[in-house]
Amino acid sequence: MATTAACLASHMKPPNVILIDAIKATGNLEKLHLSLNTCLDPDQYTIHQLSIEDIFTKPWKTNAIGVLLTNSESLNRNHWQEMYKFYRDGGIVVFFYSGLLQSLGSLDACVFFPEDSEARRMLFTSMDLASEQEYFKGLNQNGEMFTLSWDAATPSPTTVFYAAVKHCGGIVAFSNFYECTSGEGSAQYLRSLLSKVGFSVRSATYQPPAYTPGRLFIEQELANDLEKRFIDIGTIRGNKMTIQFVRNLGNGAKPTSGSYLPVLVGGSKESTKELNDHLKSIELQKTHHTKDAFDSDLYFRYLKTSTMGKVVLYVPVMNSTMDVFDGLRLSILLLTGNLYASINGIAYLFFSLLGASKGFSSSLFQKITALMVIFCFKGTPLRLKWPNDVYTSDKVKIGGVLVQSTVSSISCNFVVGCGLNLANEKPTISLNSIIPKGAPPLQAAQVIALALSSMEKFVRMVEKNSTDELRALYRKYWLHSGQRVKMADTGESVEVIDLDKHGYLLVRSEETGKMFSLQPDGNSFDMMHNMIRSKT
Repeated sequence: MATTAACLASHMKPPNVILIDAIKATGNLEKLHLSLNTCLDPDQYTIHQLSIEDIFTKPWKTNAIGVLLTNSESLNRNHWQEMYKFYRDGGIVVFFYSGLLQSLGSLDACVFFPEDSEARRMLFTSMDLASEQEYFKGLNQNGEMFTLSWDAATPSPTTVFYAAVKHCGGIVAFSNFYECTSGEGSAQYLRSLLSKVGFSVRSATYQPPAYTPGRLFIEQELANDLEKRFIDIGTIRGNKMTIQFVRNLGNGAKPTSGSYLPVLVGGSKESTKELNDHLKSIELQKTHHTKDAFDSDLYFRYLKTSTMGKVVLYVPVMNSTMDVFDGLRLSILLLTGNLYASINGIAYLFFSLLGASKGFSSSLFQKITALMVIFCFKGTPLRLKWPNDVYTSDKVKIGGVLVQSTVSSISCNFVVGCGLNLANEKPTISLNSIIPKGAPPLQAAQVIALALSSMEKFVRMVEKNSTDELRALYRKYWLHSGQRVKMADTGESVEVIDLDKHGYLLVRSEETGKMFSLQPDGNSFDMMHNMIRSKT
């Protein structure tokens, strides 16, 4: 299988891994996702979930290196054909199903095996699971020769196996490893399977990082007053997260979890030492997850704002940063060293803007949030992909923005999440790799401070109704001026003209000359195929 892996590497597919459940709402995807987090190399892959309907409408084939499917026995012929196209183009496909080896012979719609039912039955009843073998078995339903191999790796007490179909383009594996649980035997088998089909996997000794307490950093001029206020507040409860502000972590403190976050308040050396000692006690500092600890001195040195970013909550490891803001009117900047089992070297920042005027639309706010990153580094080849992704001029994604909004009759509230590849060279490029030669490497604290400084300027521009100037800045750095694309749903050719006053994409039909706007909530750019696709 080494030759197959080498063949796959030559295709240079994007490092995305897609998870699909052939049956809706079984819960298997979440189990599989958690298991993969402990098996796949996080510096190499990003994991996404799609619905079974998405395989016909989303541009996943050109944006993924592999697909893993659960409940595969429920796939119909059209599903099998879509997976076959991906496999022929160099993709890795792993089908998980329940049942015995012989049940593969009943998959009439599966194009990877012979069309004749008797030929399929003979194929799987003749396999000797006591040994691994490889030899040609005949033609598949598309009239192509295939090679079949199998592996009797069996974590006790359940007998599991995989049968792999190989081609010079890709590899497909069928496995009755169905439970996707996280036990050591299951993890060992899953790690072995993923490695054999060409994925880069973690060491068998890897353990996910433990949740950590947070630390509150406050600008020096405000520290005395605000520290006391946070301690007086004590505990705040949101929809998914409870936060408790404390002076010390104490021996009897409740442990950090996915729903409870103790936050250390105070800028003394003693409080810093206490947090560091706590991290050492859970052996977090022995992993790569904290090699880029937050430098608060550097952050405040580069922060040039009147109000934004004066209070920073830093959490080395947590689960979902958006959970902190869910149900909480919390006006702080949230930084995390790493999301739980996320890619190392990525700078994450999350902040809220509460009580914004009605002049702010969610679409416009997305644009200026993406623009704030570009504006910090005007000497680099960073560009914007509509609506809110950060790319290089070579069309390699390097960051993105997520905005959640709530609107009342008089104001808007926004919660913003932003991720930027600062220092991870795998598998593409990072921001530090494209800055001018000889310049010192950028630090996360520095980048975040510069971005927020730009953001405050843009917010002031919106408040002064200078949205035309903002749209002009966005156009200056975007990838789409004069771009001619097709609407994937209708086949209609359109030319990108501008952003409209709401931040929507303004296009003109080349057939009718009519201009119309496309909302980012309903459409997205497929850069690979020069198309605009509707989100379903």
